[in-house]
Amino acid sequence: MLDKSNYIKIGKLKKKFGKNGEFILSLRPNLNIDGLPDNNILFLDLNSAEFLPVFIEYYSDRIADDFRVKFEYPFNINIDYYLGKDVFVEQSFFSEEELSITDFDIIGWTANIPKEKLSHEIIDVINMKMQTIIVISFNEKEIMIPLHEDFIKSVNVKKKTITLNIPDGLIDLNA
Repeated sequence: MLDKSNYIKIGKLKKKFGKNGEFILSLRPNLNIDGLPDNNILFLDLNSAEFLPVFIEYYSDRIADDFRVKFEYPFNINIDYYLGKDVFVEQSFFSEEELSITDFDIIGWTANIPKEKLSHEIIDVINMKMQTIIVISFNEKEIMIPLHEDFIKSVNVKKKTITLNIPDGLIDLNA
């Protein structure tokens, strides 16, 4: 079994492309990657217990945060099963500077908003051209909050928490 601590998430298989078994691999935002690994191997997270090593047959040039990629399949499979799966590479592929926390990594973290007495899980990050927005689940609703440096009071990487100081009334806009 592979030790997952030696791997880093680079993205997700977003959708199928064409009819030849190709995928759109959506890379995590701000990831400094000019190409895929020289050894042409990626790892798909099939569940919390195992990785599936996949070999790259070919991939396209990067367009924004996406690559078009086709894997070598050793057997006949239903590629729909792999849609939405997280994609990893060995950590040694990146330098220390490239391994810094990005917006993509905070999904699953806790957003603390002391002023509103809220402490809830970040369920999504939406990257738009001019603004990054976090989505938290609150009372069976999704609340969207701009992730602006002026709103970030503190970040605790070990505890995976972000404490936010947001303007009054922002939560009410989501109601």
